[in-house]
Amino acid sequence: MAEQNDAAGVIAPAREKRMSLSNVAPSAVNGWTGSVTATIAETREKIVFNFKTPELSERDSRAIAAGYASRLSIAASGKKTAADIAKALQDEILTLTAGTYTIRGGNSVQSSFSDTIISLALLRKFSEVDTVKCNFSHEQYEEILADQATLLAVQADWDVADEADRKALITGSVAKTKRLVGFFKM
Repeated sequence: MAEQNDAAGVIAPAREKRMSLSNVAPSAVNGWTGSVTATIAETREKIVFNFKTPELSERDSRAIAAGYASRLSIAASGKKTAADIAKALQDEILTLTAGTYTIRGGNSVQSSFSDTIISLALLRKFSEVDTVKCNFSHEQYEEILADQATLLAVQADWDVADEADRKALITGSVAKTKRLVGFFKM
């Protein structure tokens, strides 16, 4: 560990960085694919999380990349060894890839915001499905993931809705469908 002199001339240990993060925000140039690279200082091992987004503004793209970088930073915080840091990062990447976010301070898992949009899109596109049972098929789920027009339309409706309208959008059917979407992602 390096040492530093403070203003009074007292030698104090300097804190060394255990890990550094760099990110690439999604853009038209890179096909809306972003990445966050974590480099473990001790071993120089690089662990990369890649993600894809729909077309976004530059500000939103940077915010998403920074958010993922924060998630990785939080996952690695407090880890003592390079192996522990690598495992924590890999575990967090698996969680992020699955589309779920752990709630800090507990073991419960909640679905990501994208699950809400996917659920609303499923209910909109496949209106013939019983909204009480919400028994969508895996094929319908895959179809909605490929249907950018419907997903973008649902996202646009969500974006213009105020808080009361958003609460009204989240019906029991949406909640059931989100659980199903979480199952399909496993």
